[in-house]
This record gives sequence, C-alpha cells and structure tokens, in this order.
Amino acid sequence: GGQTPGQPHPVRLGENVYFHSRSYQPMRDTEALRDSESDLEEEEFMTATNDRYLLDEFEDVTQTEKKFMHTWNMFAHKHEMHSDAILRHQVGQFIRSAQDEFREDPGFRRCMSMHLINLWDRGILSSQEAKDALKELDALVKA
Repeated sequence: GGQTPGQPHPVRLGENVYFHSRSYQPMRDTEALRDSESDLEEEEFMTATNDRYLLDEFEDVTQTEKKFMHTWNMFAHKHEMHSDAILRHQVGQFIRSAQDEFREDPGFRRCMSMHLINLWDRGILSSQEAKDALKELDALVKA
C-alpha cells in the first residue's frame, strides 16, 4: 500500500524499515544490507561543505578564525557533544586532535583562548577548566 509505480519497495528486515540518513528515502534490499560507511562519509562531506559555506559568509572574521571554527565544528559533529559535561571532557580531546594546527598556526591558540572564554562566559566551563585546557595546549605545543 502507498507505493508509487516504479518506486523501490522499502526494505523490511524483520519489522524494521530502513531509510537513507540524508534523503530519508526508503532503502532497497541491497542498500540496507551493505556497509553504511559510505553514508557516513557522504554525510561528513556534506557537513564539511555546508560548514565551510556558512563560515565563508562571515566577512568580519579572519581566515584563521574560520579555519579554527571549522575544525571545532567538524570535531563537535563527529563526537556528538549532546551535553555540557561531554563538551567539558571533549575540550582536551579536541586540543590533542588538532595539535598539528596549533603548532602550525599561533593564531589557533588565540582562537582557542577566545573559545574557552565563550564557554566560560556561558557557564559551560569553570575558569579553572579553561586555564587547565590552555595549560594542556601550551604543553602540547612546546613538546
């Protein structure tokens, strides 16, 4: 019922119907049974492309600030930070994952400092947590 002629029949594996994550279209048997890695790669590519497009619209920020925010946004997207407690924990992981960028561009540290101040200002980080994150960053860059 409800099928249009020529439209693929949705996959019913048991009682579940599976859909594409981006288009919300029902999957065919072969699509539902294959590895979902390509859907994740496509979603990540689309997220990155959209993020860069939106950041490029800002005219009052530097390229370093745009690059920092893109790096943070992609990290946040990949790690799904759904709560302040998770975000607090992930700040250190972000610093470690972006250590090459911090080493290559001193402006990245300034951006991280401003980001930590924003997180503190919104009550997400304590001042001590922000200081600890900067200490970790500085130690990593000097190493």
